[in-house]
Amino acid sequence: MTIIKNIQPLTELDKKTTYLVLISPEKIPHLAIVENDKYYSLTHKKAVIGDDFESYLRFFKQSQRKILLIEVKLELSKAKIEDVFKLFSKAAVNDNTCLAPIKSYLFKESKANFVYELVPELQEKKLIGQSFQINMDEDIDESKQYQLRKYTKDDIFSYIDSLNKKYANRG
Repeated sequence: MTIIKNIQPLTELDKKTTYLVLISPEKIPHLAIVENDKYYSLTHKKAVIGDDFESYLRFFKQSQRKILLIEVKLELSKAKIEDVFKLFSKAAVNDNTCLAPIKSYLFKESKANFVYELVPELQEKKLIGQSFQINMDEDIDESKQYQLRKYTKDDIFSYIDSLNKKYANRG
């Protein structure tokens, strides 16, 4: 059971901080990194490398998307985030998920297969700072905590497959 503690409403983003972003954590969360106000994500379509985060943040707020932002204190000898994300083309069924580049970047030694396994590893290494939320007031308990949902690889791959089919039918 992975619990994120002392979650505060996001009032202002520290543009010099690295955040692990969980989009829709109440479901199967999509994961991204925000570093120096730039957005990095591996989607079912492509790798998003260094987009301005401001437009994503506006979209999340307007669409009432639930977001957790977890500050990550990186070690000084980290590879460049762009170089890590360039190693991945997209999330795919029975291949890489959105966790793959994030795990490679934040904690290469990680044994995690899911974000609910990665967060405790980061906590154990004292690499977690403050946590913030958007649109999650009713999800955060009275002691300002949130328990991450558990899911399986099959759940992730089914979701990726449904996204692929959804967007294929639009084309």
